[in-house]
Amino acid sequence: MSENIKTIMEGLGENEFILPVGYKDKDGVVHRTVTLRPMTGETEEAIADPKVRDNGGKIITALLESVIEKIGTLPRVTKDTIRDLTTIDRDFLLIKNRQVSLGDNISYTDICPHCRAKNEIHVNLANIEPKYLENEEDRELTFDLPIGYKDANGTVHKEITITLPTGRVQERVAQMVRANPAQATTIMLQLITLKLGTLEFINPDVFKKMTKKDRDFISNKLSELEVGVKFDTEVMCSECGSEFETSIPLQSLLGE
Repeated sequence: MSENIKTIMEGLGENEFILPVGYKDKDGVVHRTVTLRPMTGETEEAIADPKVRDNGGKIITALLESVIEKIGTLPRVTKDTIRDLTTIDRDFLLIKNRQVSLGDNISYTDICPHCRAKNEIHVNLANIEPKYLENEEDRELTFDLPIGYKDANGTVHKEITITLPTGRVQERVAQMVRANPAQATTIMLQLITLKLGTLEFINPDVFKKMTKKDRDFISNKLSELEVGVKFDTEVMCSECGSEFETSIPLQSLLGE
């Protein structure tokens, strides 16, 4: 953890937290602190609205719009502000909201993939330590693809620059994930790509035609950043004793 993050942490007030990435405003100023208020009945109604209920990204936006009191020195926090937060920060805020509103302890049921037994999983959210973005330049990642995209003229484009996914991307692909995960990946890659070689226009077809090796390589680059919080943990089955990976479901983080 950098000295800058430690300094900010020392000055935090009640229900105030440091965002793993931070919100960058139109002037390029990065706001790293956020203040939350507990969930209310209005929050419950907002996230139960049928207009958002079938889209996990929209549920998170509705929730955060209701509980975020302040971000840095921004004069106000709008829905657009929340959509422009990275998914890394949004995931972090899901956990912090659950702690502020309902406490640190969370329980849910998961199925052992080995014996199909139901397991009651207990997690102390206070034990989930976030990792912070240390270098601002890591908001955008530039690297070479293993194979590269060949355009209609036969030119191979290997150098790619991507940015961190935001709530806008999350909302766009949330419904696709269930119906067609590969299509969701295609749209996600197109939305986070700022530059690919010398291509003047990057549409979804570019990523449809891109090799799986390159597509996976881009996704892995995002994972390697290791910023924010992880919902996954290893547990031991109470019935067969096998270890398996479980992930905190969104419904549990919403207090449902």
